Amino acid sequence: MVINRNQHALPPEEALINQYEFRPITTADKPRILEICAKIWDGGDYLPAAFDAWVADKNGQFTACLHDGQLIGCGKLGFVSPGHAWLEGLRKDIDLPLKGVGRALCLYNLRRLQTQAGIKSIRFATYIMDHESINLNEKIGFCRIASATVRSKIVDAMHRDYNATSASPLTPAETGGYITRPTADLTELAKNLRAAGWLQQFLYASWKAYPAEEPGLLDKFATAGACYDCLDKQGHNAGGIIFWIDHTKRLLTIIGLAARDSQAAATLLLRAEKACRQAGYAEIEAMLPANPAVFRQFADCHYQGWEQDDDFLLYEFPLDRLTNLA
Repeated sequence: MVINRNQHALPPEEALINQYEFRPITTADKPRILEICAKIWDGGDYLPAAFDAWVADKNGQFTACLHDGQLIGCGKLGFVSPGHAWLEGLRKDIDLPLKGVGRALCLYNLRRLQTQAGIKSIRFATYIMDHESINLNEKIGFCRIASATVRSKIVDAMHRDYNATSASPLTPAETGGYITRPTADLTELAKNLRAAGWLQQFLYASWKAYPAEEPGLLDKFATAGACYDCLDKQGHNAGGIIFWIDHTKRLLTIIGLAARDSQAAATLLLRAEKACRQAGYAEIEAMLPANPAVFRQFADCHYQGWEQDDDFLLYEFPLDRLTNLA
């Protein structure tokens, strides 16, 4: 008699998840998480700075993956807006030979979302050269839905706290006679940003994608960050900018820039650079839309790309597959 030893085998996803244990991360896990993160990106991982906020997040869960009682990896499930789930912070101890940790954590979070009402989307973002993350998630069923182009610049930090109401003024010598002022009409700025290609389907900020249709979204970022108009020598509006300082990742992210000419663009970007310095940070990032004029404005101000354009990738898990997930 031939015995089929696989006839009662668990589905691959179930078998993988059952290799590991999962639980919420607590403050007691911080030393171990810091140990794991210290081995990544030459010790430059932002996750340690986010640890306390992620543990305290009541709307999501910061999850530990364990093997034989040892914490070997982690992942964060959160929400960028009501119903819109966001996955990030997938980490594994690179010194351990265990396989499938990232996949198991992702499947675990998808299982959690199966039981939650009102889920509208499940997304994450990754860099185009992160082939491991891309392959892992595409095999699970995530689909690429959008991309943007990262541009960044390093400035000299001033090492003091930033306060938008006391930002130091730009001098005429710096701006060619153009000036900036706090935005007078956010609705008009939003219209101009959309015309330049920003805020189409998503608002990109610090490697997250927020649904652009969410009511009051731009107001939230304008309140948490800063937005400025630019006036030319005749006092006419020549553009606007909105940016936000991410104290977790220690950088300034430009959410949108609309400028009538190169001098207006340079003036508005200089305003953002001064804000970044005053925050004590040295890095500025932006996820640019596919608009050649916007590309030129950032290039003229010495913002640099990485390996290639369209390098910020946004992925989404189809909700019909969530229902049928084993």
